[in-house]
Amino acid sequence: MPSFHNINLELEAMLEIAQGELTPEQQTELNEYIDELEGQAEDKIDNFGRWMKAQQARVDAIKSEANRLAAKARVMQNNIDNLKNHYLYTLDQLGKTKAEGKIYTIGKRKSVKCVVFDTSLIPEQYVTMTPKIEVAEIKAAIKNGENVPGAELRDSYSLSIK
Repeated sequence: MPSFHNINLELEAMLEIAQGELTPEQQTELNEYIDELEGQAEDKIDNFGRWMKAQQARVDAIKSEANRLAAKARVMQNNIDNLKNHYLYTLDQLGKTKAEGKIYTIGKRKSVKCVVFDTSLIPEQYVTMTPKIEVAEIKAAIKNGENVPGAELRDSYSLSIK
């Protein structure tokens, strides 16, 4: 089956021919062919719509699964962290720095951790800010007649499938 684009090009060509002088037989044949092309175009649109809906359903399912797995990973990481803290607490309570099993050894290791307890007191040289442009606010401002340098409203189009 030809592409949607080619079907429409053929339809345009046939409609131009239909503007000329044709015998009743030729007009009947042309109308039948135009009906056939329109049917092919409708089939293409329906197949495209089905394919797009199926693809979107797959994307949604994958995103949902990714969120589910991310949540599961967070729970598992929290369990690991809790167990590590429990074993660290137990070593502290026993006054030990390490304990040995048949295969593994667990041990207390000292490190230095930086804890920021008041962000307002941190000097500017240690703070980085990632600018975030509030596009929705800019759009609303322009719609209200404000001039926002570096931004403008432009028409755009997207395909809707119903």
